[in-house]
Amino acid sequence: MKSIFFITILFCCSAFCSGQDQSFTVLESNEAWHNSSNFTDVMESSEGEFIASSFIRTNEEGFASIYKYSNAGEFIEKVEIEKSGASFNAIMEFASFDDYFVALGMVKYGSDDSSYLYSVKMNYDLEILSENEYFLNGLVLSTIMSEVDGNLIWGAGTLRYPNGFSRTPLTFKMDSNGEFLIVNYFESESDYILGIQKSRNDSTFMIQGYNLYEIDENLDSLTAIPNMPNFFNGVTIADARLLNDSITLVTFTQREFHTPNKKILGIAKLDTSYQIVDTILIKRSPDTSVFPMIENSIDFLEDDLVYIGAKYSLSDNNLGQYRTWILISQYDSLLNLNWQRTYGGDENYQIFGMKATMDNGCIVYGRKRPLSDEPFFSNGLRFLMKINSSGQLTHLSEVEINPIAFDIFPNPASDKVYIKDLEERNNLKDPISIKVISLSGKTVIERSPYDDGIDIGYLISGVYIIQVFEGNRVVQSSRFVKN
Repeated sequence: MKSIFFITILFCCSAFCSGQDQSFTVLESNEAWHNSSNFTDVMESSEGEFIASSFIRTNEEGFASIYKYSNAGEFIEKVEIEKSGASFNAIMEFASFDDYFVALGMVKYGSDDSSYLYSVKMNYDLEILSENEYFLNGLVLSTIMSEVDGNLIWGAGTLRYPNGFSRTPLTFKMDSNGEFLIVNYFESESDYILGIQKSRNDSTFMIQGYNLYEIDENLDSLTAIPNMPNFFNGVTIADARLLNDSITLVTFTQREFHTPNKKILGIAKLDTSYQIVDTILIKRSPDTSVFPMIENSIDFLEDDLVYIGAKYSLSDNNLGQYRTWILISQYDSLLNLNWQRTYGGDENYQIFGMKATMDNGCIVYGRKRPLSDEPFFSNGLRFLMKINSSGQLTHLSEVEINPIAFDIFPNPASDKVYIKDLEERNNLKDPISIKVISLSGKTVIERSPYDDGIDIGYLISGVYIIQVFEGNRVVQSSRFVKN
């Protein structure tokens, strides 16, 4: 079948006509940690709070954490996901339900390369309800994505063989408690899987890698989608989403014909036969490359507010040390551009993903690092960037992760709680203050500066959060129980 191409090129030499470059405030940083640290997924609760997953990797060890922020970007609390005896664990994906969510990730025990697929069921107060694991027969989990359909979680990802080069797709089905029902992988295929969602056929799912596939509900037959157009040489699919019953959107990268070391971001609209009916190519200038985000470069809650996320730089290396900019575009369902904005440009940004939000805006997550010759993942800052429906930034308060830990005691408590050794810390330069916050988000106690102990006798029984501040910076957030 012959494919029909309708191509529109957006080409801008300086600032995009619909928006100027904007700087933004880092919401969460790990400047004190010289290691690899990323936000791997973000979701929005029904209350408008943001839950973010993260892991910190130092040499061969990795540690997973879950963060909660208010709608205004205020840090609320952090929970570390501890796995006894684990040498590495990472949360990579959320599957959300009304009253709880399931965090999905990978855990390794000991020094070998074998890994387990695991799930952690949590409520939105970040309390762990249950955990499950599934051994992956000596393979290593590299990516994982999920789709909630009714009371089931459908997932897909990428498994890596111990040699580090060969890859194979993974599929799985779980119940709403995170228990594994079916786990399959396909040694006959080699692809890097970055998406799964319900297809137009209610009995199948669409899986997106470098190619597009369909798989049945038994997860035992992975089939390349027929009649997929052969775009042209040098094209790689980045993301695919069903916009409605008749249209599928695909983002892809294409190498320039005249300058093959440079890349262009493309958006293709496919019909029900997966044939191209419209294509937009986005170029910044002859000297720059434009990349889609690593995950979730397409997202929307309404089909007339479609967000496309990307970055551009002077290098064709997506992990290079060049100055980079974040590029966010909003389109309607016909791919008419509503607006386009660029952000950053002061340092090197690695953009992991983007999610549409309930206020018709979006939130972007990733990490940034200063310009230097060191490897990209050697150090840097994690960030969340909230953008409203008009493309304006919601400036978020800065919260630095700092290797300072305090013990709250006694816990539970009836009359008074103390922060152990706080006054003796010689690495705290600014005045120390505290806030006690209820689980509803209300501040019930403030002490500035902090003195010896916090009187909690008059509080009603329940769970509370203590935030410790050095100046205006949160250095720890911990829970205690009031009897």
